[in-house]
Amino acid sequence: MPTLRTMEFAHQMRDLLTVVLGSLEQLHQQPLDEHGRHQLARAEVAVERATELLNRYSPLSDPGQQDGYNAEEPQ
Repeated sequence: MPTLRTMEFAHQMRDLLTVVLGSLEQLHQQPLDEHGRHQLARAEVAVERATELLNRYSPLSDPGQQDGYNAEEPQ
């Protein structure tokens, strides 16, 4: 069972990842050159990996998650 400190950390990390994802979505709306598109793709992969790690090491910190999946998302 995760500790309160672990749960707080996970929630703060999820909040930060949500902000980053919002910023990346705004960048998708901008015209980017090849280098910019490459950097955006790398940032998206990094956010996905960070989310996977967070879910792997703190899956119970989100009450909507069960067995590593978010109960609100289709499996």
